[in-house]
Amino acid sequence: MSISDYTELLIEAAERSGDSTLPSRGKMLVGMAETYLNKKLRVSGMEGSETLTTDASGHATMPSGWAEIKGIYYDNVRVPRLTYSPVEDDFVFWDYYTDGDTLKSNLKSRDIVVLYYQVIPSLHDNGTNWLLTAEPEIYLTALAWQASLRASDLELAGAAKGYLDNLIDEYSKHDSRKRHGLTEVDMTGGRYERAGNFTVTAT
Repeated sequence: MSISDYTELLIEAAERSGDSTLPSRGKMLVGMAETYLNKKLRVSGMEGSETLTTDASGHATMPSGWAEIKGIYYDNVRVPRLTYSPVEDDFVFWDYYTDGDTLKSNLKSRDIVVLYYQVIPSLHDNGTNWLLTAEPEIYLTALAWQASLRASDLELAGAAKGYLDNLIDEYSKHDSRKRHGLTEVDMTGGRYERAGNFTVTAT
């Protein structure tokens, strides 16, 4: 099944729900669905990178539409992220944290590479996007969930959200397999590869 654009999505959602008034609330429902998807999804279609130059204080403005930082690199070395805002302004090691849309670090007047996740391009504003092309069922189910909430049908909303979360989980796993194959990724920073004999070896 494929859905080409925003208008076709609303038509299909209305037919599935039996609610012919759904398209009149399309902007709101799609916007709320995308807000949730931007919090839950972290897949390759959302990845972006940009070189930023920090100022004399070590600050730089994050790219428009960023959702989460994947990694910061200076001179091909990954910069660790602080889990809190520092009290002092001087550090022994390179560190960074974010304050709103501002990246703050002790890398002053340097070029750094930022890998990050971008928000999903708005369907209402753009007509279509990569997620609608790749996984239209995710959008349809997200709309069913939001429409059920608005109608105060909590039973249907719960079922729709459960199905939506399963779709997101399956899509995320599939996307990961496409990118990494049999590689096992240790999210703490190590990286391991499963060899042909199925023993785990460090790379």
